[in-house]
Amino acid sequence: INTLQVNADDMQRLGIAAGKRVRLISEFGEVEVKTKPAAGDELPSGVLFIAYGDLSSRLMGADTHGSGMPTSKGIDVRLEVLDD
Repeated sequence: INTLQVNADDMQRLGIAAGKRVRLISEFGEVEVKTKPAAGDELPSGVLFIAYGDLSSRLMGADTHGSGMPTSKGIDVRLEVLDD
């Protein structure tokens, strides 16, 4: 299962506990994932990280810009905290 890494300060500000499920929504699709705080200062505030794979691919568009690989960085998403 992919886990979404979130800046620890952002998690606190948004009231997201480690292990909490969230929904990420992009213009191309949406996924539900569990969260965990990023280690140290690994991620700046406002930046999220999910490993490349099936779930992250659902958030990407199909255009490869001639490279054979869709853009996988800098994707704007909306984060919704899910109720337990």
